[in-house]
Order: sequence, then structure tokens, then C-alpha cells
Amino acid sequence: MITLRDDIADLQARLGEAEQSAYQLPHREKYLLLTTGFMRRYLDLHLELIDSVERELAPAQTSSQRVAGAAD
Repeated sequence: MITLRDDIADLQARLGEAEQSAYQLPHREKYLLLTTGFMRRYLDLHLELIDSVERELAPAQTSSQRVAGAAD
């Protein structure tokens, strides 16, 4: 999952670059920004999925482990 998070971070950075270049193309800016906005939301969904998978696959903590963790 860590690798997937890194890939998504890379894609988000590329979307930022695409948004900057969109401002240099006034005749296409609106359409490019619509597309990059959609892609950002799509990547956010992937991050939510990763969060869910990590929560579900995380080792279960016993009540004594939760208490010990809270004391730290």
C-alpha cells in the first residue's frame, strides 16, 4: 500500500503541473481544469480505499495493547 501511496503522490504532483500549464492555454483552460479536478477526486477515492484496506488488514489490538499504547 505504501508503494501505491507514493504512486498517487506522484500523479497528484503531475496534476499540479498540468493545472499550471492549463493557465497558459486560455482556449483550453476550462476543459483541462475540469479534467484535472476530476482526476484529483478520483485519486482521493483511491486514497480512501487504501485507508480502508490498511484499517481492515491492520493487526487487531487486544484491550491490553490499546491501554499500553494510550499510556505512551
